[in-house]
Amino acid sequence: MAEEAVPRDAPHEDAEATLPNAERLAGDVVTMSRQGSLSLFRDIPLENLDAAAHLAFTSSEPKYVSEHLDTPVVIVSSEISPWSKSGGLALVTSSLAVEFAERGHRTMAISPMYDDYPGMAWLADKTIWLFGAEHPVKYYHQWHQTSEGKGVDYVFVDHPSFHRPGGLYYNQQLGVEYADNLYRFALFCLAAIEAPVCVTPGGAAFGDKVMFIANDWQTALLPVYLTHKMRPIGRFVQSRCIFIVHNFGYQGI
Repeated sequence: MAEEAVPRDAPHEDAEATLPNAERLAGDVVTMSRQGSLSLFRDIPLENLDAAAHLAFTSSEPKYVSEHLDTPVVIVSSEISPWSKSGGLALVTSSLAVEFAERGHRTMAISPMYDDYPGMAWLADKTIWLFGAEHPVKYYHQWHQTSEGKGVDYVFVDHPSFHRPGGLYYNQQLGVEYADNLYRFALFCLAAIEAPVCVTPGGAAFGDKVMFIANDWQTALLPVYLTHKMRPIGRFVQSRCIFIVHNFGYQGI
């Protein structure tokens, strides 16, 4: 049964007010130069990615044969085209989602919800424990078919801290990084780990045996949480994580 889009909540309260006092580090700023403007949103139609992937998959013999197709793939990225984009990361992760779906894996791509994206359907609420406090998040969903019988579940994590008019990672007008980025993306990592078991796109959860594909510094805590927070309590024991660094120039080294 098709999902019904639901009205979004009232405008978000100021994100600064949602953070623990210890995380209000307004004085700690880092000069940045990378493009992060919201004006770059939604500039690559999904259909273009789908057509290219499907043509490549059907017109020539793949260089390798996909295995373990019973293991779902969960691509975790701080940006994904066409909804959010500051550079190549958004394009690569969007392409990865389509490629895995075309090769037969059940595929989820999960990213923060920086804006009020059209055509989204609410899936679930979840309370995340972080920095000694509870932080409620919402999950929104859009299914996108890539070819006959195949497609991607796009899931977006909604929280007031992701809604910033200046850019994804820093205030473009002021040229400074958001002081609460550690909080924002630690929260996103924890919410992304929970997504395969707490959301049910198409009526069925992905489960706790998945392959996470984490991308760049914004998701670097995901394999740490997976190993040191989840497995010691018997959760996601059969899950694995691949961590991809796309550009060393923006990894803080």
